[in-house]
Amino acid sequence: MSKIGRINTENDYQNLFEELERRYGPAIAQDLIDQIMKIEEDQTQKPDYMGVKALSEALELMRLDVRNAINRLKALRHQKDLLPDGVLDLDEKRMEMRLEDLLTCYRVLMHGFYRSYRQAMAAYTWPVYKPRQKQEPERMAA
Repeated sequence: MSKIGRINTENDYQNLFEELERRYGPAIAQDLIDQIMKIEEDQTQKPDYMGVKALSEALELMRLDVRNAINRLKALRHQKDLLPDGVLDLDEKRMEMRLEDLLTCYRVLMHGFYRSYRQAMAAYTWPVYKPRQKQEPERMAA
């Protein structure tokens, strides 16, 4: 897994777009990629809160797929120990390549989400409690 260390290259964004397009369709995939690219290009821009939420949900589903891919690869390697040499090498290599692609997509999506999230939280103004000035009770005229 040699290419996991490098992220945010043009090829990584293209792979992420293809993965998101496969899952959600071209329109939503393009919206998610635009949200990530918008935050990376202009750090002062206020992010769209619904876009940040969509990135969060995509990240959760991608995390689940990465975990499943890791578990399938572990099971295949355990199965490989039980079979003669070279029987499952091709399947193992395909699973490793798929896992590398998923991990790269996950990392690009994760970095984009956390950048968007931090900017959204920084742009949000928290309501501050300001107590009213103490009022003296009105005196009744005698």
